Amino acid sequence: MMQIDDTASDNKTIPEPSEPVANPPLVFSKPPESLSFCTHISITCDFPLDSLEPLRESSSLLAMTSLCTTHSSPISSIADSLVYWELQGTNTIAEDAVKQSFASAFDLQLKVPERYPFIYLKLRDFTVVFKILQARRNKDGTCKRVAVINCSHRGMRKLLHEQNVEFSLPLAPQQHTWSEIPGTHEKSADIHRLHSSGIDKTPKSALLVMGNDNVDGLLGYIMSTSFKFASVFSTGPFINATMRQCVLRFAQVTTYVSSHGGQQQAKQLYKLDISGVVLPNAWSALVRALAEMLGPYSLAFKESQEIAHLNMLVSKQTSAVAGKHSVSYEPKVGFMYF
Repeated sequence: MMQIDDTASDNKTIPEPSEPVANPPLVFSKPPESLSFCTHISITCDFPLDSLEPLRESSSLLAMTSLCTTHSSPISSIADSLVYWELQGTNTIAEDAVKQSFASAFDLQLKVPERYPFIYLKLRDFTVVFKILQARRNKDGTCKRVAVINCSHRGMRKLLHEQNVEFSLPLAPQQHTWSEIPGTHEKSADIHRLHSSGIDKTPKSALLVMGNDNVDGLLGYIMSTSFKFASVFSTGPFINATMRQCVLRFAQVTTYVSSHGGQQQAKQLYKLDISGVVLPNAWSALVRALAEMLGPYSLAFKESQEIAHLNMLVSKQTSAVAGKHSVSYEPKVGFMYF
């Protein structure tokens, strides 16, 4: 399987205990990469989250972001992680205006790659993720960019091929390797093969487009499609975009645990629920900053179902955590994915 391998992440499994444990967690010194964004995060601690209280007020949260201060700290990293830009297409916004907005974000991604590591374009039939590979550069010094489409169909693949856009279908069953285009040689199958329409509009039809020229060619195809009710998400501002803050909700909950004598004892937990869009780079920064500020904590998360399967394309480490929905952090162990 072809994978987008930007930076390496060391991982290990917890040493095997004396008694067998079903589905032991994976342990990482730093969170693995991701291509999908989170829509809900729930942080749980055994102690009050007083250090995160400054985030409760929207104005206070914004004041701690890099937009308003040059001071770098764990809580400012968390504040940055909770801010994103979006444009939601509606009946009152012309399609041309949405296309102009997306084109501006697409252009800014190469001009200021550190500010725009991810751009998401959600159209009626598919979602596209544009990712900057910070660790890789072209000969002219520009960053390399890849695009991933969460699903495709035969007509799309044929048009892209006719426009000389090279792509692959890394999640498609490898045993079905026939070509839909006469004259395509088997040796070039990884790039030019168009698979059976039986996988159309399923996760197995995800397209991986690598190389700036091919991504630019993909842009031409995208701009020819309908942008009605399209949505654009980015880590930085772009034309017509609205800055959004994730919604935070602090709470105290009571749970019951078994004592050594088998008795149920009440235990107070402290929670912070985050709702909104947390993009992959923001997710990584958030998880690390929480570890620095809180020490031991647990975190449950929900990813966008439309693109969660794309994580299998990022790295072997991310493939291993596919399907995991919670993280615990222990200073002497690391990030444990369950």
